[in-house]
Amino acid sequence: MVDPLVMQGRLDRLWTSLEDESLDAVLFVDPANIRYLSGFSGSESLMLVEEGRRTLLVDGRYKEQALREAQNADVIEYGDKVEGIIEILKQKGMGRIGFESPSMTYAQYMKIRKGLPQELEMVPLERSLLFLRARKDKGEVAFLRRAAAIAALALQKTLAAFKSGMTEREAARLLDWNMIQEGGERPAFDTIIASGPNGALPHARPGSKSLAEGELIVIDYGVLLEGYNSDESVTVALGPPSVEARHVYEIVLEAHDRAIEVIRPGVLCRDVDATARGIIEKAGYGSNFVHGTGHGLGMQVHEAPSVSRKSEDRLEEGMVITVEPGIYLPGRFGVRIEDSVLVTADGHEIISCTSKHMMTL
Repeated sequence: MVDPLVMQGRLDRLWTSLEDESLDAVLFVDPANIRYLSGFSGSESLMLVEEGRRTLLVDGRYKEQALREAQNADVIEYGDKVEGIIEILKQKGMGRIGFESPSMTYAQYMKIRKGLPQELEMVPLERSLLFLRARKDKGEVAFLRRAAAIAALALQKTLAAFKSGMTEREAARLLDWNMIQEGGERPAFDTIIASGPNGALPHARPGSKSLAEGELIVIDYGVLLEGYNSDESVTVALGPPSVEARHVYEIVLEAHDRAIEVIRPGVLCRDVDATARGIIEKAGYGSNFVHGTGHGLGMQVHEAPSVSRKSEDRLEEGMVITVEPGIYLPGRFGVRIEDSVLVTADGHEIISCTSKHMMTL
């Protein structure tokens, strides 16, 4: 359970971020934000947050769980949560409520809007809530560290079992199993194990292709623990790699290392991206780096801030971001190297636990 003072601090930051909106309440739909602001970990709920009060709406499947987990929140059971929130808002007679526009479906919005008096204004919120969870407290960082450690142990066990002839799918399922065996709840996302030419697909799906001697293998994986996710990528070689593969790996590693070096409070995220991208472009592979350098990490695998070319976000102490440059050569191979990095008061700390020097299995 989150310390009540920490929870209150989260609520205070919410209202501070919204003070210019003059809202009576905020309606939350996103399960991650609901868990962050109440402690309830169920996947189906709505939550109305007023200053000094939270109302959590669940159906019968989640009532007991909500009563156990939700801190200082009124738990109300409704067969239809949308109809329930309409009834509650009518009773409260509010004039202006905010809602999570990226998370609420159009159907939900229209049903709520039609059920409420026209004078009640519904205010879409996006940017003002985007950074609600961006700065992690000590408890959150502890969960992220533990998740990273579990993932690293699972990877170590899995790599020891890699052999020529094993399929990507078999390897991915083994890694998933090992993450659970080491204490994780489940994989944070669909594990990527992409060998040889498949490694040139940034979001490859593990398939029936067999691992083969001399090929690079891109592994992108993470584990969920107590609501928090790890995220890490390694590229390993099964047997001695080619000279070219080693050369490309060293370019990506330098981009990764130099980008991490510039991380500290106040730095624009696009400058982190530019550092990594500049090294890869200088080496002649600019067109082969086809995604952003990273993203925020926490209760969701991808959250604020964005670490990309056009990002206007600025790093702050307590943020956790990924740094994951890559080079992808279609039909041949790919290299991606990723660590999760905590922004500290005077710089940064890598919380991933696996060495990023090339491993030859």
